[in-house]
Amino acid sequence: MLAKEIVYCHHKKFDGSGYPFGHKGDEIPVSGRIIALAGVYDAMTSKRVYKNKIYHEVIRNSIIANTENHFGSDLVQAF
Repeated sequence: MLAKEIVYCHHKKFDGSGYPFGHKGDEIPVSGRIIALAGVYDAMTSKRVYKNKIYHEVIRNSIIANTENHFGSDLVQAF
């Protein structure tokens, strides 16, 4: 069940603009929200062929700036 939650919910955004299903806020399982945040952090800190890595402080500021629309304040506060 946990794996299914993560697979279906790690692309959701707290404001409901993610996919699939259009869930928002507390309708999104915490497991999916945690993996979404971890995925964003990992993608931004990793060097890719199309981009350089971004440093923690810049990523931290970006995550904080997107608290209400992407992750939710409780998750960002824990981060």
